Amino acid sequence: MRNQPPRSTDRFSSEPVSFARALVVTLVSAAIYAYLLVAIPSFRDLFQGFGAELPAPTRWLLQNYYAATILLVGSGVLLGLLIYSKIGGNDPLLQYLSRASTWCFMISAAFVLFVVIAIYLPVYKMGSVV
Repeated sequence: MRNQPPRSTDRFSSEPVSFARALVVTLVSAAIYAYLLVAIPSFRDLFQGFGAELPAPTRWLLQNYYAATILLVGSGVLLGLLIYSKIGGNDPLLQYLSRASTWCFMISAAFVLFVVIAIYLPVYKMGSVV
């Protein structure tokens, strides 16, 4: 067998931290939330012209689209902490924030999936009536 270095028990050294990846992922998530804050209200005007009752997910989205604001603020805080930990050289914090940026991106992807489904449900509902 090859000589392998002993495995470290330190949980912070188990994987390399990529500041650039964490930064890009957090910025993409923030951009997604900012776009949704602009786009969702425009769908409200469109759906009012339909005159039909909207499905429950669509109604919830149109009434609570400001939830994207909370997610946008969270992305902004994460971005600030990432920059602070990089400047300060705080590698343990950077490790945690790198994982947090991955979760932030997964939440933004799930939110976008929900938005797409909620926005297209009225169209499918109208298509089944015709």
